[in-house]
Amino acid sequence: MVRTAAVLALAAASSAACASAGGGETVTGSIQRNGEDAVTVLVVENASAAHFDVHVLHAGHLHRLGRVMGKRTVEFDLPHAAALADGFYMIVQPVGTRVGYLSSLFHAASGERVATRIDATVMANAVALRST
Repeated sequence: MVRTAAVLALAAASSAACASAGGGETVTGSIQRNGEDAVTVLVVENASAAHFDVHVLHAGHLHRLGRVMGKRTVEFDLPHAAALADGFYMIVQPVGTRVGYLSSLFHAASGERVATRIDATVMANAVALRST
């Protein structure tokens, strides 16, 4: 199924990034890759010029999915899709910083598509990221 949720908005003003949350969703079909079981996908549209690293936070574990460059859209297969059905957060981190921006809670079942957009607004949910 496709679920679109505009839950996170981010931007870079000079070298600082800003975020805000909003909401909405759309549901359509299911996703399969090469005849395998349905894959849960996170679609991140970056409307800002800044580059961001994308992470998923679930059950206290932070998983780095990859990077979305400025003015690009990237699709990430979510790890342990079945386990994420009880909810997860997305954290995006401007490249070269130790600050991330936390989304609202996402709920996605296997085969769903969750979409979010990074754009220019005021910072909403900043979190400090540290190495473990």
